[in-house]
Amino acid sequence: MQRRRHRNKAADGYCNLILDLDVPVVEWISSEMLQNITMVIISSDGASRRNPGRASCAAVVHVVVNETLILVAYRGIRLGVCSNNISEFEGACLAHELLVQWAVTCKLCV
Repeated sequence: MQRRRHRNKAADGYCNLILDLDVPVVEWISSEMLQNITMVIISSDGASRRNPGRASCAAVVHVVVNETLILVAYRGIRLGVCSNNISEFEGACLAHELLVQWAVTCKLCV
């Protein structure tokens, strides 16, 4: 359970970073081609200051290689004014988009 909280805490941190810095996007995608990936884990979060209010969402992609959790991509975006429910949904959509973009970047799929 502790590992799951850690992963979601990363997505939550990027949501708050967007709102605190008032920037439209923060992102990073690794292009390193990893071997022996045993698991891919995506997590997402949405945040709204007030409800509705200024909102953002974020997604994080981790992989497990040789029992080690490795961060391979993250993205957080500003959504404007919306409810927390909408920001959580947008975060889930963003997570899937980010996963595909990372996989294509690393040539895991073409």
